[in-house]
Order: sequence, then C-alpha cells, then structure tokens
Amino acid sequence: MRKKYNRNKVWLGEEGRKRLAWLRFKAQCDHRLEECDITWEQWKLIWTNNRYWDNRGRKPHDYVLSRIDWDGAWTISNVCIMTRYQQLVISRYRRADRDTTPLFEDIVRFQ
Repeated sequence: MRKKYNRNKVWLGEEGRKRLAWLRFKAQCDHRLEECDITWEQWKLIWTNNRYWDNRGRKPHDYVLSRIDWDGAWTISNVCIMTRYQQLVISRYRRADRDTTPLFEDIVRFQ
C-alpha cells in the first residue's frame, strides 16, 4: 500500500500553501458577498506566527480568522485570530444581543 502524503505540502511549499489559503479566503468572501480588503501581504502579516498557522482548522481548539465587527468589511483593522470555540461563544452572544466586548480581551488583533 502506498504511503499517503499531503500533496499541497510537498509541491506547494509553505509560501504556496499560505497563498492557496488566501485565495480560498477571498473566494469565500466573494461567495458570501462580503467586502474584503485584505491583500496578500497583509494576509502573510496576519499569519506570521506559525503557532497560529499550524493550528488553523475547524475543531474547537483550532485557530480561525474572524471579524471583530461582523457588519464591517474584512480589513486588517477589523480582523483577529481566536479559537473556534471563542468564535462560537461570540456568535451566541451576538445572536442574543449581548455585549461581546469582554470576550475580545485575549485575542490577537492587528492594527
């Protein structure tokens, strides 16, 4: 039986995988009709810390990129990195019209 490997990791390299993730991010924004002003250079700046990049995903303890103001555009000043669990808690607060300010105290912001 052949050994399985991640083809993207082999032939794209680290830079290529980040660029592919950025392209998918932009495509998702277009699909949702959300305004996105994050450039490729800003994307690289956001994900410079490999601890966050290597642990991105959909599980509760994985890191995600989220907007601080959900009504605003995707800009470098309106995004933060948080765990998926934190994002789910914040979305519950927002649906119940509760104040989410205390929940943003321990997240990674960019200015």
